[in-house]
Amino acid sequence: MTAGAGWLIVGAEMVPEPRIPTIGSPLVDTAAHPPEDRGDVWEHAVSNAFVPLTITPGHPTFRGSLHARQLGPVQVCDLWAGAHTAERTAKLVAQSGGDFYKVGVGVSGSCIVRQDGRESVIGPGSVLLYDTTRPYRVEVPREHRIILLLFPRQALDLPPQRVATLTASTLPGSTALGELVTPFLAGLAEADVSGPAAERLAAGALNLVAALLAERLDLSVPLSDDLMWERITQHADRHLGDPDLGPPALAAAHHVSVRQLQRLFHRRGTTVSGWLRRRRLEQVRRDLVDRALADRPIWALASRAGFADPAHFSRAFRAAYGQSPRDYRAGRAASSGPADGDRAAG
Repeated sequence: MTAGAGWLIVGAEMVPEPRIPTIGSPLVDTAAHPPEDRGDVWEHAVSNAFVPLTITPGHPTFRGSLHARQLGPVQVCDLWAGAHTAERTAKLVAQSGGDFYKVGVGVSGSCIVRQDGRESVIGPGSVLLYDTTRPYRVEVPREHRIILLLFPRQALDLPPQRVATLTASTLPGSTALGELVTPFLAGLAEADVSGPAAERLAAGALNLVAALLAERLDLSVPLSDDLMWERITQHADRHLGDPDLGPPALAAAHHVSVRQLQRLFHRRGTTVSGWLRRRRLEQVRRDLVDRALADRPIWALASRAGFADPAHFSRAFRAAYGQSPRDYRAGRAASSGPADGDRAAG
């Protein structure tokens, strides 16, 4: 209930009215719709912005406002809403898929999140994670504002089995790391950037979320050999285009020594540098026979795969495939069959 410009009556208290979000153009503001339609409008909007949900308004004059912007693989939503319940049922999970994590940063008010047999309250400054591949329920008892980040689960460079133990658990916002992460994530709502700057900002956000989760999981405890291999090789595949990605950078990214990293690869019959070189060569070879990339210069493809020196690339390619990159492209262009050896080498 409104108690005058800029104020709301909540229970027996008069509190400042939350600022309606202003990032980008609003996806929806239910104030523009008749009260009887607002629940359906809100359900449609949040289902499109996140994953399909069922919405139950907590008041006939329910109001909600949602703004969003895309930062690389991360969708940032600034959500303000009155009392309501949002639920992702097992049926909706089965029908709609949606392989994402959601991270919420409380700004004002509060809500209760339940998932996997746990429940936590997101209040101002709280950070909480939930997983859209499993059912969850969010209960909003009164007006609240929250910044939500939605991103593919594979974008988070942590073992999913370990992350699953943290759903609907408040993350440590009061630690030194939490005090750094929380304002950064909340500030994404005001980040008016695009292109490469947006990609870099998204990468920074994902790295900070991963660091916060790793702190809670105490990932100083060694992962199993297989999980460590999966984690490191997936990270390497996503960053092959970085010419500085080598044993030192890869080891630092996963908080292990170069010697530990080398032993991990040695147990699988290869070396770190040799594995990276093969992966990069495989990427270039696939690109050379990709008709959509036929007009791209060969060195542009090699550079995109992380090679920093044209002569070194040409020698490595010839040693691996028995002919120059130019001849390989020309020979495959003359053939209507698929490229040979599409299976990735280990």
